[in-house]
Amino acid sequence: MRRALWSSLRVAALAAFFGHAQADVWNCRNDVEVQCVSGTCSAETEEGDFTPMSLAFSSTGSFSLCAYSGCWDGEGTVVSTKPFLVITQANAAWSDPSSNGERDADVMIAFDRQDAIAIVKAGAFATPLHCKAREGE
Repeated sequence: MRRALWSSLRVAALAAFFGHAQADVWNCRNDVEVQCVSGTCSAETEEGDFTPMSLAFSSTGSFSLCAYSGCWDGEGTVVSTKPFLVITQANAAWSDPSSNGERDADVMIAFDRQDAIAIVKAGAFATPLHCKAREGE
């Protein structure tokens, strides 16, 4: 919970710093984990058996995607705004410096504003998340 709040604050600070105070900002959580490795995908739905993820992102491309004990943070590229908001960043750095770059990953966020669902691809994760607009936005 604390990491999600910190992630939200980082995204808001990034948006304000870059002059995007009017950016739409969303916070997201997952109810399922999907991982795809070696041409096959598997899903885990039992609470306690999957990795809780939190995602905070803005319509300007800033994002913080957290899982396990760290986050991928960045100022991604907005490659589409309609019909889906799509944000990508190549080689996003993992926040835990002890990983020595081994967990850095290409990140893609595809968001459907109508259903408030984001699909995230980062490393082996290919996971859907449900999102809410940040309060006050």
